[in-house]
Amino acid sequence: MAVAEALGTQTQKDTVNSALREVLETRRRALALARLRESAEEGAFDLELFEDKRNYRRTGPFHGR
Repeated sequence: MAVAEALGTQTQKDTVNSALREVLETRRRALALARLRESAEEGAFDLELFEDKRNYRRTGPFHGR
């Protein structure tokens, strides 16, 4: 079964459960993105603050500090 191979499952039950889980996760992400877009359209974010890089510093284990 191509779906089971793509999902890495062995049984039909696991395949169905994995497929349903992926559908739900995709739907949650799509709804979250829609809410984020709606908030942005309503002006919920201060874009000037995001664009101001004067106080931006890369820190952490992957940035050499």
